[in-house]
Amino acid sequence: MQRCEISPLGSCLGRDDSMNNCKQCNQPFTLAPEDKEIMKKLEVSDPQLCSVCSLLRRLAWRNERHLYWRTCELCKKEILAMYAPSSYARVYCRECWFSDLWDPLSYGRSYDESKPFMDQVFGLLRDVPHYNLWKIGNNENAEYANMILSARNCYLGFSCLESDGVVYGKNVDYSRDCVDCYNVFKGELLYECVDVRESYRCAYLTRSTKCNESYLCRDCHDVSNCFGCVNLKHKQYCWFNEQLTKTEYERRLQEALSSRASFEAAHKKFIEFSLTQPVEFAIIRSSEGATGDYVYNCKDTRASFDVYNDDNIGDAFRVYDVKDSCRLSYTKDGQLVYEYISGPNEMQVIACMGAPNLSMSAYCFECYDSDNLLGCMGLRKKKFCILNKEYSEQEYRRLRTQIVEQLRRAGQYGEFFPTAQSFHAYNDSTANESFPLTKEEVLARGWRWNDDQGGSRGKETIKPADVPTTTEGIPESITKEILACVQCGLNYRIQAMELQALRTFGLSLPIQCQECRFKRRLKLHNFPPLYTRGCMCKNAAHSHPFPCPTQFETTYSPDRPEIVYCNPCYQQEIK
Repeated sequence: MQRCEISPLGSCLGRDDSMNNCKQCNQPFTLAPEDKEIMKKLEVSDPQLCSVCSLLRRLAWRNERHLYWRTCELCKKEILAMYAPSSYARVYCRECWFSDLWDPLSYGRSYDESKPFMDQVFGLLRDVPHYNLWKIGNNENAEYANMILSARNCYLGFSCLESDGVVYGKNVDYSRDCVDCYNVFKGELLYECVDVRESYRCAYLTRSTKCNESYLCRDCHDVSNCFGCVNLKHKQYCWFNEQLTKTEYERRLQEALSSRASFEAAHKKFIEFSLTQPVEFAIIRSSEGATGDYVYNCKDTRASFDVYNDDNIGDAFRVYDVKDSCRLSYTKDGQLVYEYISGPNEMQVIACMGAPNLSMSAYCFECYDSDNLLGCMGLRKKKFCILNKEYSEQEYRRLRTQIVEQLRRAGQYGEFFPTAQSFHAYNDSTANESFPLTKEEVLARGWRWNDDQGGSRGKETIKPADVPTTTEGIPESITKEILACVQCGLNYRIQAMELQALRTFGLSLPIQCQECRFKRRLKLHNFPPLYTRGCMCKNAAHSHPFPCPTQFETTYSPDRPEIVYCNPCYQQEIK
C-alpha cells in the first residue's frame, strides 16, 4: 500500500505535453489524449487533481467495512449503518428510504445565483436522508453486509457481486463459500486467498488461477495438490516447487497441518521462498493496449486497476463492462462516465455517487432510475430536476446551462465532491485501505478522523493461549466463545461458516481478529500508483541483451524486495 503523496501514476504513461500541477500533492501530471477526448465529449473542465489524488478523493466518500448501530430517523428502529454516529448524514433504514413515507422533492430548493452552486449542493446533501446500507438486486441473508449486488448468505462481506456464502470477504465476485478472501473471481471453497480466479478448495493463494486443492501458492496456474509453490503451471503434487509422489505429498501435508506452529513455520518458509522467485510486472490478461494491474479482457485501458471487459477507459478502479470513460471507481455497465463511484448502469454521468440507472446527470447522490438531473439527492424515477426541484424541460435546460457555465468559469465542472465534505472520517473510508495516512496527516489536510470505530476489548471468554491449535475435535460451541486478537486485543468470534472452512482445510483457529487479518491481506494486493522500472532479469539464456533492457509501468515500487520481470522474461522463466 502506498501513500498518496508519491509521484502520480499519470506522469509517465505516454501522455501528451500539456502539464498541470495537482492541487493536492503538488506533483506534475498530464492527461492521455484518449482521456482528454472523453472529457471533451462531456464538456468538463480540466481536472485539478492528478489521477492518484482524484482516486483518493472518490474513495474517501465510500465506506464499506466500518458499520455502526444507529436509529432510523423515520421509524426509530435500531439499524446497522455505514454512517458513524458522528457523521453529519441523516439516516433511514432501507425499508423507510425506499417507501412512500417521505418525498425527496420536499427538500427541493430554488437555485440562488448569489451563492456558489456547490455550497447549495452540500446543503442539500446534509438535509436529505440517506439509506443505511448500499445493496442492489436480490440479497438474501445478508443483513451484515454492505456494497453488495445480489448476494446470499453473506456475513461482513463487502463489495461482493452475485456471490453466496462470503464471510469476512471483500471484492468477492460470482463465487461461493469463500472465507477471509480479497479480490476473488469465480472461486469456490477458498480460505485466505487474494487475487485468485476460477479456483476450488484452496487456502492461502495469491495471484493464481484455476488451482485446486492447494495451499500457500503464488502466481500458479492450473495446479492441483501443490503446497508452497511459486510460478508453476500444469503441475500436481509439488512441494515448494519440488515434484513429489502422491504418497510423499500427502505425508508432508499432514505434517504441515498437524498444528498451528507447523503451519506457521511453513508459511514463513513460503514467504522467504517466494522472494527468491521472479514476479511478473503486472497481471494483464487477454487485453490489448492496456496499462495498470489486474486487467482482464480489456481494450485500450490506461492506468487502470481491477478492471474487467472494458473498452477505452482511463484511471479506473474496480470497473466492469464500461466503455469510453475515465476517473471512475466501483461501477459496472456504463458509458461516458467521469469522476463517478459506486453504482451500475450509467450513461453520460459526471461527478455522481451511488446512482444506479442514471443518465445525463451531474453532481447527484443516491438517485435511482432517473435522467437529466443536476445537484440532486435521493430522487427516484425523476427527470429535469435541479437541487431536488422539478422544472419543465425548457426551463431545466436553461437553468442547467447557466449553472454549468458558472462552474466552468471557476474551473470546477467535473470536479468530484471534496474529501473534507465526506460523510465519512478518512479512516472509515475505502481511501484509507489504498492510501493509508496517520491521524496527524489526515487532520493536517483538514479531513476528519474517527477515534471510536467500535468493537470491544477485555471481554474474551477464552484466552489466546487456550485457543486450540487444531480444529480436530473442536465443538460447535466454539462459535459462542469470545476471543481476543493477539495483535490488537480486539474481541472477535468464530462464525459457523468460518469454522466449517477451517475444518475442511485442516487449519487451526485464527488468533487474530478479522480486522488484522484483513490488513494482512491488503498487503498482498498491489494498489496504484505506477512506477517506471526496468526488468531485473539477468539470465543470459533468455533472448535479450544482458541485462534485459525492457522498461515497464508497474505497481511494484523500486524499494520493494520482489524480483520484477517483464512479461517475455517471466514467461521464459516459468516454462
